[in-house]
Amino acid sequence: MNETAKHRQIRLEKKKRRDQSRRSNGTEEHHQLRLEKQKTRNQSSETAEQRQIRLDKQKTRTQSNRSNETEQQRQIRLEKQRK
Repeated sequence: MNETAKHRQIRLEKKKRRDQSRRSNGTEEHHQLRLEKQKTRNQSSETAEQRQIRLDKQKTRTQSNRSNETEQQRQIRLEKQRK
């Protein structure tokens, strides 16, 4: 392990300990609140119809942007996608 890798490992271990201590210091109520927030974030409130409308708008924007791009810009975009 070179010196930078050692420092990185030490930093990650410190961060892990900090995160664990923060969690262990929280009460059960805080733990439940954190889980609820996470669950809420994961559940989408939009209906299937709203989602389809959003995706259609996004697709239209993308197509519009691409129709305005030059051939050089197109090549750059395609090159980035391949990477």
